[in-house]
Amino acid sequence: MNPKLGFAGRVAAAFIDSKLTQLVIVAALLLGALAVVATPREEEPQIVVPMADVFVEMPGTSIAEMEERVTIPMEKKLAEIPGIEYLYSTTSPGRTVTVVRFHVGEKVEDSMVKLSNKLAGNFDVIPPGATPPLIKPRSIDDVPILALTLWSTRYDAFMLRRIAAQVDDEVKAVADVSETRVIGGPRRQLRVLLDPARLAAAQMDPVMVAAALAGANRNLAVGRFAAGNVDRLVDAGEFIRGVDELRHVVIGAVRGRPVYLCFDMDFFDPSCAPGVCTPAWGGASAREGLQLLQGLAGLDIVACDVNTVSPPHDVGGMTAFLAATVMLECLYLICRRPRR
Repeated sequence: MNPKLGFAGRVAAAFIDSKLTQLVIVAALLLGALAVVATPREEEPQIVVPMADVFVEMPGTSIAEMEERVTIPMEKKLAEIPGIEYLYSTTSPGRTVTVVRFHVGEKVEDSMVKLSNKLAGNFDVIPPGATPPLIKPRSIDDVPILALTLWSTRYDAFMLRRIAAQVDDEVKAVADVSETRVIGGPRRQLRVLLDPARLAAAQMDPVMVAAALAGANRNLAVGRFAAGNVDRLVDAGEFIRGVDELRHVVIGAVRGRPVYLCFDMDFFDPSCAPGVCTPAWGGASAREGLQLLQGLAGLDIVACDVNTVSPPHDVGGMTAFLAATVMLECLYLICRRPRR
């Protein structure tokens, strides 16, 4: 007695008795092998999504002031760049970070060039006291895939960071390691804590302190000369090596006390001083800067320096000539200082 077969049973019975069954199986295996060989595959697909962080600092400002003067105007300018998908910012006292993300598929190089050109074209609207924007591109290599944690009851955080730095050097020597980074632990640096009451009593502000410390902690190559068949390089300034040297840095003086005058040439506009370390549009003209110096007559200026001149960028020597004029005005101020 043969049971009545359904649709599936009749199809199976037809293939069992058919001579084409073996050919269909072989063809299916060949097509599968061809698909495995010919289909492109990648273990970690690289999706191009250009992204960058833009950092701007303005010491001494509150969150509200930072948003009104830096964050919001910068976001409006960046929104004009074609190809940007979204912007979002994080503002803290004296600092703002804006994340710029372009549409998927945009070329990384072209996107970074557009971002840099937009920021450079608006240097003239940067508020006084704010640093030039710092651009840090981000990529898929910034995603950590391995984290090593150092912990000890014997060593403090500073020593652990030094050990981590040595481990970092060894890890970088491993083949196929893209990027490494040490996070946490205090760096080898001098930390300066400001007393608002004493600053107010001395008629100073954090910007003045930061500028004075930056001017005192520099070492620049200023030239060279030949003597006795020997070519000698001349450096100016030196780095602060410890707390004792830091305590002797003169920030300013009031009520007749001695003044150390530190003049940065990047205070001038690049149109009159192009050969500086950090040019910023919107600076003072040569006449305004010299008038400012002349207005300091009467202060007890005991010493001075002129810095941030970059000879490789000083085409024609215009910045060097202006720096010499500034130094001459500073010497005039020292000569006219009140006698005790």
